[in-house]
Amino acid sequence: MRKIVSAICFLAITCNAFAQFKYVPKNLSDAPKWAQTMYEDGANLYEVEDQRAEYFRSHPYQKDIHERNFQHWITQVGRLVDERGQIRSEDYWESRRTARGGSAIWEPIGPMETYNLGNEGGFPVSWQSNAYCMDACEDNSNIVVAGIEGGELFKSTDKGLTWTAVTEDLPVSTPTAVRIAPSDCNTIYFVANGSLYRTVNGGTSWSDVYSVSGNIYEVEVHPTNPNTLLICGGNGVWKSTDGGDSFTSIYSEPCWDVKYHPTNSSIVYLLKTNSSANKCEFFKSVDGGDSFTLQTNGWYSPAVVNEAEDIGAKIGLSAAAPDQVYVALLGASKTDDNGWISVYKSTNAGINWTNPS
Repeated sequence: MRKIVSAICFLAITCNAFAQFKYVPKNLSDAPKWAQTMYEDGANLYEVEDQRAEYFRSHPYQKDIHERNFQHWITQVGRLVDERGQIRSEDYWESRRTARGGSAIWEPIGPMETYNLGNEGGFPVSWQSNAYCMDACEDNSNIVVAGIEGGELFKSTDKGLTWTAVTEDLPVSTPTAVRIAPSDCNTIYFVANGSLYRTVNGGTSWSDVYSVSGNIYEVEVHPTNPNTLLICGGNGVWKSTDGGDSFTSIYSEPCWDVKYHPTNSSIVYLLKTNSSANKCEFFKSVDGGDSFTLQTNGWYSPAVVNEAEDIGAKIGLSAAAPDQVYVALLGASKTDDNGWISVYKSTNAGINWTNPS
């Protein structure tokens, strides 16, 4: 009886793992290393993405069974991945939501079902595809781009009513950051699978211009010069003045967000992790992002440093009030915090701060 139960449990686990893929070939000896890693129990999404990106740098891109499985796998497990790339169970995420008291705050409003294409039958497929990044053109609000969990960048020219995939010929996994140049809607940058991609013709063709390491959280393009940009992520912040062909490293510590001042391109804001203090810090540049100065007046300090955690932060700006800056801080200031720290506000371009929340 015990052997039967064990066999049933093993079969259930195996079937659940393989359900993440459309079809798994029996012989994987000739499969690329990234595909073999993907099929392993306990596969790490970020590790697979890095190996896949490295593979396609020296091999022609093709949508074989492993690539199709990868795209399908992303749609199945993307929402279950933690900040380290580990795929967690539904129960794990439910327990985190319950512990943080979030179960009664949000309610789904739809759509509750998805369908495949009409020429494929038009029947329910019950998939989802989260949007990981999005941007709109400042000169033409009809143009919007979005990077989805399943591995494509989409573009709309009618304010999101209809969409077209513009990266079908690229070996793209999940885009993590995208930015349309404010001064040129045809120049778009996005980051996926360890590469920075650029188009200068609105997405008709793309160039893989730079290999990046670690996760990239933000791409920021100069307000009037589409060839000047900053990128920030888990391995720091870099600046390019030649359209992404080369970069200069400014910081190597994790950085969450970088933004130009809405009306003064000499001013740049940066959010950077201070690992020894277990907090996010705010930096300001007055030379276009070549150098930065820490701003501390009124800024956040953890209630208990050795219990604190920094897991993310974002900057909010508006041209309607150009010197006003909002920063949302994620993490913990002390034990039992629920992942949300607070919002901090500056009315003088990041020099002084208050906590209005």
